[in-house]
Amino acid sequence: MGDLTGNRGLKFAYSRFDTSDLRCRSQGDVFVNVEADLEVVDDGIVLCAWQSFPVAELAVALRKWKACPEADRPDFEFRSLSLESRWSLRICRTADGWQAIDAVSGAVRPAAEIDAAIDDFARQVRAEAVRTEGAWIGEFFV
Repeated sequence: MGDLTGNRGLKFAYSRFDTSDLRCRSQGDVFVNVEADLEVVDDGIVLCAWQSFPVAELAVALRKWKACPEADRPDFEFRSLSLESRWSLRICRTADGWQAIDAVSGAVRPAAEIDAAIDDFARQVRAEAVRTEGAWIGEFFV
């Protein structure tokens, strides 16, 4: 499973990494067909869980959002090329930091903690994609 050890903090955890539907080397194909079962967990509480989720696309979208200076960051809401509706999990600004929100709300966390969880997730997904498909796929994770 793509996860750090321990249950503290916010984590994007994945299992059953799958590239079996990947047919060509285009960004759209990579974003739609690099999938895994995904859980977003905050202090051991599962905020949301999805099967066959486009984890490459999410990793890139999260890193792009994280690249915005914190003072200028909007709330994060994932809009996928392959999902019919919006992803229900959002990362929203609060008076004291950032909070992951779905049916239940995660803890309010400083941007540095959210950013570290994003970096860990993106790094793991990229490494798994490169291990599975080869170095060529790494270009889509910048």
